[in-house]
Amino acid sequence: MVFSTTAKERFSKYRQQIISYYHIFMGLTSYWYCKEKDKYQRNTGSRLFHIMLNVVSLFVMCFKLQNFIEEFRKAQALHPLITLLFEMNNRLRSLLVAHTVLHVIRYDRLITCMRMELQELKSHCLREITLRPDIEARFKYLFWAKLLFLYYIYIISLVMTLTTANNVSSIWQIMMNIAFVNINGLWYFVLFQYFEIIWKICCLFYYIEQHVCHIAQEAVATAVPLEGLARKLYWSLRMHSKLCVCWLQLQNGFKWQIFLSRLVNVTSNSTNIFYAFVSSASIYQSLLMLTMGSLSYLVITLDLYINDYMCDMTVNSFEGLHLALKEFNGVQHTWTALHLQCEEFSLYLCNRKVNLKLAGALNMDRKAWLSLISTLATYSIVLIQVHLANL
Repeated sequence: MVFSTTAKERFSKYRQQIISYYHIFMGLTSYWYCKEKDKYQRNTGSRLFHIMLNVVSLFVMCFKLQNFIEEFRKAQALHPLITLLFEMNNRLRSLLVAHTVLHVIRYDRLITCMRMELQELKSHCLREITLRPDIEARFKYLFWAKLLFLYYIYIISLVMTLTTANNVSSIWQIMMNIAFVNINGLWYFVLFQYFEIIWKICCLFYYIEQHVCHIAQEAVATAVPLEGLARKLYWSLRMHSKLCVCWLQLQNGFKWQIFLSRLVNVTSNSTNIFYAFVSSASIYQSLLMLTMGSLSYLVITLDLYINDYMCDMTVNSFEGLHLALKEFNGVQHTWTALHLQCEEFSLYLCNRKVNLKLAGALNMDRKAWLSLISTLATYSIVLIQVHLANL
């Protein structure tokens, strides 16, 4: 029994160490979480490893993509338009990967500091507010769905790359293929970081909403003015303001990453549809390619939809706060301090606009992206019809 307990403790310790250093070996961050000190930390070695790993993987990707384009030109006697489309799609994917590497290096410290700040804010909130299991579990299923989609895409990409590669028995070739898959799938993990931070912010928003509702109920039920209620409402306003600052920092840091990720996702799917119809040897091969491509595209689209849903739920929490503040209308008007605090909170919510936009001009909601998808699908069908008419 002692040996079994010791083995479990060692296994748990090794598992925690693997989880702590896993994101460093993925090239996602240079920080690891130290459980003894209860904080994220890094050193010069981890920073250099983080930068070198991403730079080397970027060169590997460029080398493999260039070889793929050359083999594609030699093996396929295609229309120049099809070749141009594939080359443009590969250039867009290279742009996405390069931007992701720059994003990871540039915002590594900001994202880690934001995680630590949100952890401190949650601890501070739980000292004032009772832990609510319903809020904690509200979006848990979205987290596991997001995690499932993430590793499904990663494992499928790894298997497809290793099965189609030449000289897989060589260790060097295996390492190059793994580096190629890691750097191509890095943007999936970056968007998972985005989802994690939104999830934490959204949960804290709902905690504050429930806290304001509790203050309103307490104020209505109390016949005499309580100075502590105005203080609690001011604390809720201050915490909400800090969370909005984190949300806006996240929005400004990830807007171009989200735009490029969705653009490349849509263009890649359109190119795959075009290729499946005009370059397949048989109908069976076309249907097989369309099925596999559609399944991967569906998973990635659902993955992006979860991010949109979390953004919507975060914005909806503002509406819930507006409704919670209306409950203070039943409070006696002689409570000047409490009413002044309610007015300040209402003005703050009216002036705080939380919308995910790109440079304040291009709206990145689901309606805009569905329009973009339908437009690209229409042009793909037009190109297919033109190609078939020329046969």
